[in-house]
Amino acid sequence: MESKQEQIQYLLDLLKTNHISFQSKEHKEVTSMDEYEEIEKDLHCEMAKNLFLCNRQQTSFYLLLMPKDKKFKTKELSAQIQSARLSFASEESLSSLLRCRMGSTSILGLLFDQENKVKLLIDKDLFSFPLCGIHPCDNRMTLSLNLKELLSFIEKEAHHTYQEVTLFGLE
Repeated sequence: MESKQEQIQYLLDLLKTNHISFQSKEHKEVTSMDEYEEIEKDLHCEMAKNLFLCNRQQTSFYLLLMPKDKKFKTKELSAQIQSARLSFASEESLSSLLRCRMGSTSILGLLFDQENKVKLLIDKDLFSFPLCGIHPCDNRMTLSLNLKELLSFIEKEAHHTYQEVTLFGLE
């Protein structure tokens, strides 16, 4: 398997090749959403929280992108996607399906999900952000880009579409 740095470079090159404009910032490893305030200012973006979820049987996997200030309520989301109760998926599943590790979960990991085992869910409020902040599958770098452009790219390159969801809880 390639190194983490090679994986990051592959993702950045793929974005450039597909004319997806972005800004990037390398920084120390970030372990909580609170630590992004300065990065958001530097990149003029709003960070997306990425949660990797599965159903109780661990047969269905979901990547949920949501604003960082919203609270995840499993019952609320489960009803919208008509799934059994959701929980966080294992790090092993995250690594094998998206080539990410906990704390570095990213929508760009869908480019590695060739069998489309992961369903993409996006909270509707993310679409109101002019620029969205994401990781390139490593939480020592943040990319700022247009979410709609990114979703078109993900659909074209990884054949992943998304389901829009509505989460209500604020932290």
